[in-house]
Amino acid sequence: MTNNISKSNFPGATYFELNKKRFYDFELTVDILFKSIGVAGIAFRYRDPYNYYALIINRKKSYKEVVRVISGEKHIIKKIDDGGILINSWHSVKIRSEGDRFHIFIYDAEQTTRANSEKVIEFSDSNMASGTYIIF
Repeated sequence: MTNNISKSNFPGATYFELNKKRFYDFELTVDILFKSIGVAGIAFRYRDPYNYYALIINRKKSYKEVVRVISGEKHIIKKIDDGGILINSWHSVKIRSEGDRFHIFIYDAEQTTRANSEKVIEFSDSNMASGTYIIF
């Protein structure tokens, strides 16, 4: 299901939500293509607009970050100032969750092998044990 987001968290964005199903341990792979400078992301263990984790890729400000939002308050878990992501190049983002451990990888989707993949972020956090996914 896709919806327009009217919440202040993602103003003017469109998102994809996986039928409001709740997941605990998961592995999610999403392909992303930036056609211009902007922001994209994946919210996971999403409960509502005020409680979720998110990987945010900000091409305009050249960084990637993982945030935790609890009761509407944003906390940065990890931030990488590495240029964000390449424009006009497909990338696969894989998020793996096992209990309170998270592993996030970004691959160049046009490579035939992922042996040179970049493990972007690993972290542990037990604030939200389940939720759904939102791609924005």
